[in-house]
Amino acid sequence: MNIKPKLFPMNGVRKLIEEVTVDIKKLSLNPEKTAIVNIDIIGGFFLRGALASPRLEKIIPKIEKVNDSFAASRKVFFIDSHSAVSAEFTAYPAHCVNDEECRIIPEMGRFLSNAEVIKKNCTNGFLAPDYVKWLAANLPTLENIVVTGGMSDISVMQYALTQKAYFNEIDCKAKVIVVENAAQTFDTEAHNGNNMHAFAMYNLYQNGVIIARI
Repeated sequence: MNIKPKLFPMNGVRKLIEEVTVDIKKLSLNPEKTAIVNIDIIGGFFLRGALASPRLEKIIPKIEKVNDSFAASRKVFFIDSHSAVSAEFTAYPAHCVNDEECRIIPEMGRFLSNAEVIKKNCTNGFLAPDYVKWLAANLPTLENIVVTGGMSDISVMQYALTQKAYFNEIDCKAKVIVVENAAQTFDTEAHNGNNMHAFAMYNLYQNGVIIARI
């Protein structure tokens, strides 16, 4: 007898995410013990380039609101930055190989004066050597990491899952929080943006990451 596996419908995933998403204000996060990690808020994803998408451009006001709401918090900005022969281009089209695409978008300029700007050469910023150093220096006074940016199903998801797994490994109770409406992904015929974003939020939630809205 051939029994087809029953797939969890995407509308069920979206409904679950709506049910578990919390207002970030209700989390009562201490700004002095919170870091805002902004992932790839750069021209190559938000303005123009092979992976740029208007879906990301639309969330810029929400990313601004997160950073404004945590004005006193530490801030990290990851920048995707590659050479022309990056190994990552076996999986993705060439992107972020020039200054224009690697530049943080103008709307974020006012948050950069005391921020840690970290270049990364892969989708997972947690692996960037400069982030490893930053985390070691800041971990003793961190209780929360709030994540924004793109792509929600790639760099945001990989970073948040790895950071949460690392906290679990060292029995650290610090929270990883992804702001669902301040993160987004691109949309193509082969990559349904709505479905992939929902999948990412579902995966994050199932692995102990808090899903929030602002």
